Amino acid sequence: MSTDTFWETPLWDPQFCQEIIETAQLQPGKQASVQYKGTRSEQKSVRVCTGYGLQPHEHPNITNPLIEKIAENPWQFKLYADSHILSSVDVINYKPGDFFTTHTDWGGTTNDRKISVTVQL
Repeated sequence: MSTDTFWETPLWDPQFCQEIIETAQLQPGKQASVQYKGTRSEQKSVRVCTGYGLQPHEHPNITNPLIEKIAENPWQFKLYADSHILSSVDVINYKPGDFFTTHTDWGGTTNDRKISVTVQL
């Protein structure tokens, strides 16, 4: 399924998704909250959850299929296919009360982001 801004495609089978979760949970969990400045300079939470960071070069069995899908690039963005095409992989765990609200990835540290990838495990 795809639209002008959304692309859905199968990536991993359920067994491999479970392996990714187990691999990620070997890392220390960290609060993976995201905030942005709203009107009148107030801070608003966009996301509250626990994140487990994986270094892409340490887990090629996880990241290579993801990079291959990104390279399909249905929007024809000019991508720089080097070692930084996938800057990070965070496995995010949402517990009761955690959330991720509607938002955009514009501004701040995301000024050069072209594609943001979310994979439901």
